[in-house]
Amino acid sequence: MSPTQNPSHNTTNVRPQKRSKVTDQTEEHTRNNAEETRLVQRKEPPRPATEISPELDSPTLPTSQTSEPPLRQPAPLPARSFPTISEMQSPLHLYNAADFEGLPTLQDENPHVRMSRQGPVPGRLQKNCLVFTLGTIPIPHIPVYKFFGNTNPDQESGVRKNTASVLAAVIHGGGQRFVSRSPEKAAEIRLFIQSLRFQASPSAPPQPSTGRQGDKGKAPARDLPGSEDTSMRDGVSEEGEILSQLEDADGAGSSALNLEEPPAAPEVVVYAPEMKHLGDKNRFGQPWTYFVELGPGTSMLREFLLWQGVFAVHPTLSFSMYAISADIQPWSIMVLSGPPGAVEDSVAAKHTVLTVIKERLWADRDFLWFTARQVAANWDAAGTLAELVKMATDTLDATVVTADDPSTGRAAPAYLITGKPVLNARNEYKRWLSFFTAAKTY
Repeated sequence: MSPTQNPSHNTTNVRPQKRSKVTDQTEEHTRNNAEETRLVQRKEPPRPATEISPELDSPTLPTSQTSEPPLRQPAPLPARSFPTISEMQSPLHLYNAADFEGLPTLQDENPHVRMSRQGPVPGRLQKNCLVFTLGTIPIPHIPVYKFFGNTNPDQESGVRKNTASVLAAVIHGGGQRFVSRSPEKAAEIRLFIQSLRFQASPSAPPQPSTGRQGDKGKAPARDLPGSEDTSMRDGVSEEGEILSQLEDADGAGSSALNLEEPPAAPEVVVYAPEMKHLGDKNRFGQPWTYFVELGPGTSMLREFLLWQGVFAVHPTLSFSMYAISADIQPWSIMVLSGPPGAVEDSVAAKHTVLTVIKERLWADRDFLWFTARQVAANWDAAGTLAELVKMATDTLDATVVTADDPSTGRAAPAYLITGKPVLNARNEYKRWLSFFTAAKTY
């Protein structure tokens, strides 16, 4: 059969009609747009359907957010640590740092100038108590946390739970070697405190006496704490002699005590400190504190121990009594020294040093905000930022003392800068001190 007679062959061999160029470009453009649209949809997350937001006063609110979020979220500027202080708020522009009229303030609250025997006498001692040094004596300030330095945590926890009946007896010249080599001192302190007994009527005049009465060993009558009995030796160091005098006090006649029977010795327990770490090289290191627990009915004895404050019983037993109460941070801030002749013990020189310190502090924005907030919170004070800051810096004072020069190792005059702390929490107190020492310009 010839090719012309095969229909199928003729159909397949027919050349298709040529398409126009415009049509090809249109279809290619359509495919490209579709591909681009598909790629864009894959990259972008699906958007929720747009709905009309409900009115605020609608009784029923939708359970999901239906409004379309903005394409760009506005980001706030980073917040400053403290707001900006204008010149009208800064004490540097409102007050004169060199004006010291009426300054320093609040010195009656300074714990470093506290003296013993302040206020009325809590009670009048009987004649047969053990002798101790009378008179007004300065009482060094010791923060409460130092009572427990190098002390067993279990002992510290037990004492802090019973501060109403426990006092701290800080030994003069004490330390690790004193505690480890003088175990009898706890008993001596106890017997001495038990000898402190009071007359039944503190307002009644004392009964005069011209000599010994009754049995042998009784001491002559004396009026304590106003005068001292010179016939009795200034304390003893042996526990047996203390006990002997204590027994004499128990056997005193009723005519001297104005009582039918002498009162029983007060209940007193003295605990030696339990050391966490013992080091032979640090003989005067902590702990220094013995803990005195007073039994029931000893309120007058407690008041007298804190009123007298310091007890020098004999050359090897001397201690100060402290209440274990809320911690009060020391007023000492820093010590400033310099080359020979830089420290001058004059009012003008001290005021010059304090003026420079106040100007540096008043120019520190962080110090201003920190101090103002703490004064308002802890001093029960109110006022503007400048007024609150000035309250704190008005307590600053400078005193010339003798300090060790770190460069030479010798004692040299220096300025001791003191001021009332704006708070008593230890960590925040350290931060407050850092504002003074960070300047490094004086």
